[in-house]
Amino acid sequence: MTNEIAAHFYAGLEAMMEEAFQEAEFHFQYVLSLKPDNVPSLVNLGALALKRDFAQEAVNYFTQALVFNPTHADARRNIAATFLHYDRFENALTHYKELEKYHTLERDDWYNMGVAHMSLGHFVEAINCYEQVLIIQPTHTAALNNLAAIYIRQGQRERAIPLLKLALESQPSDDSSRFMLNVLEKNAAQPRESQEYVKNLFNNYAVNFDQHVITTLKYSLPKKSAEILKDFYSGRFSRVLDLGCGTGLSGVGLRAMSDHLTGVDLSAKMLAQARLKNCYDILIEEEVITFLNNTHDTYDLIQVLDVLPYFGDLNGFFASVSVRLSSEGFLLLSVEMSEDEIWKIQDSMRFCHHPDYVLTLADAHGLKLRHQEILTARQENGQALEVLLILFQAGMTAVSASLRFGQNDDLL
Repeated sequence: MTNEIAAHFYAGLEAMMEEAFQEAEFHFQYVLSLKPDNVPSLVNLGALALKRDFAQEAVNYFTQALVFNPTHADARRNIAATFLHYDRFENALTHYKELEKYHTLERDDWYNMGVAHMSLGHFVEAINCYEQVLIIQPTHTAALNNLAAIYIRQGQRERAIPLLKLALESQPSDDSSRFMLNVLEKNAAQPRESQEYVKNLFNNYAVNFDQHVITTLKYSLPKKSAEILKDFYSGRFSRVLDLGCGTGLSGVGLRAMSDHLTGVDLSAKMLAQARLKNCYDILIEEEVITFLNNTHDTYDLIQVLDVLPYFGDLNGFFASVSVRLSSEGFLLLSVEMSEDEIWKIQDSMRFCHHPDYVLTLADAHGLKLRHQEILTARQENGQALEVLLILFQAGMTAVSASLRFGQNDDLL
């Protein structure tokens, strides 16, 4: 490296450390003007592009670097991590495999490969990657948590318990691990729900979600909910809220009957998939009750499918959702059913609720029953999973409700 090239290269590094990114870019570009095959400058320009969220530009720089030096570890590692960040899991794995040919994989390489395999449903490969992480760092909380989640999903609950205990020893504030362990060991009669667990669950499931639930699990709720709404309301809704919208499987049906459609979900990666469907006017990443409490908007229809199984006590939900309905607005929701307790946790890590509990809460918040129906939502472990789909309506006076359902003989 000549003195001039070295001076500009190290000036670029110093500018990067001081977060003077434009200055850093100038120096690295100057190096390339003198020596186009300077791989470290190309790698640093790729890193600068990532800091500005220019993903394709970053990939281009890393690719150029690898053309000049296919075995360059930082270039290969960075392009793999970039693809992983943007959920291009197959591309990421391709580059990690190339990295492994020439270099010893580091802890984060194994972890990132585990995330990619897990997101694609390659659980055997993901287990191997997470085990490699734990060989290097036995207390790696995220690897312990993800590995436990895979074992739970495979029905190997006894293998998940020691992993979760170790995760909590390392990081006592890990709410997701604590929730899973409480359920597995039945440490609490009514365990508190964990939004961190839900977020992790669906972020790891997002890319493969649609194909799995539609093709493998035969998921039917979005179609059935659209049919029920058409039976009870023939017009178009002005404003519709899809709470827990996930990847937007209900978006097409709701779009056809709404002038303005908002989707809310806790999982950023699920929302990224929903965005691709171009059904929603607005997509918001937020916990659903937090959103309801913070917004001042009202909606003619609020749909809440496969959300309440991630809540125990529903008092807060009904208090928040009822005030967000417009006059005579509709609330359509689904619950998994408990036959004895008002609500309880299931082995699936989801909560079920007694129908009477749900109906009583709705009535207490001014919501009147319009329709309820038990149906098969999907397959789970080879068995039909039945849920209760319920349609409520706000703004109905006691008189009109009594007349509609024939419960007040004094008015006849």
